[in-house]
Amino acid sequence: MENTQTATPAFDLKSVPFYLEKLTAETKPAWGIMTPQHMLEHLGNTLVMVNSKKALPCVTPEEHLPAYRQFLMSEKPFAQNIPNQFIGDGLAPLRFEDLETAKTKLLAAIESFQRFFQENPEATPMHPFFGHLNYEEWQQFQRKHFTHHFRQFGLIG
Repeated sequence: MENTQTATPAFDLKSVPFYLEKLTAETKPAWGIMTPQHMLEHLGNTLVMVNSKKALPCVTPEEHLPAYRQFLMSEKPFAQNIPNQFIGDGLAPLRFEDLETAKTKLLAAIESFQRFFQENPEATPMHPFFGHLNYEEWQQFQRKHFTHHFRQFGLIG
């Protein structure tokens, strides 16, 4: 899970529209098989997890959660090509008709994510790898996750 790349830069979900302006359907990833649209739909999935009617189970053994949580709260970035059992080896079918729609849906998912925690400040929704997370921990996960994929597509250096 750990990587030797530079630390996660300062990043905030409010800056996402700026980065999305640089993303086109022709943008190539530095690693992995995702297309730009797959990446945006994937990021959107991690935002809607917090208020999903169908909670994912935590697949990390209880005894490993403290170490996972310590990594999450650190500035160490995610490694490239991390296997994700929820995604599998191939690409998921695209849900939206095009990249512009995926951008719009991602921004709406960010708003929904923020609204969920405004309305439920004490909530600790389950993350499938990090366990129950509060708002600050979910924010850290999203910063780290968005930075990982925005680096993948050259949107962040």
